Amino acid sequence: MLELIGDTSELIGDTSELVGDASEQIGDTSELVGDTSEQIGDTSELVGDTSEQIGDTSEQIGDVSELAWM
Repeated sequence: MLELIGDTSELIGDTSELVGDASEQIGDTSELVGDTSEQIGDTSELVGDTSEQIGDTSEQIGDVSELAWM
């Protein structure tokens, strides 16, 4: 009976360790997801800035073309 209790305690200990490891992996994954989201946000911001620059350049080309017609 005592041996059974010891084995059960050992199994509970092993299971707790596995749960702890899984929780740690979930934490690491969440951190990676957070980092990736941040990078996506930065990229989106860069794309927005680039689009704005393209718009400005197009506007300047339009102004030059207008001047050339005059």
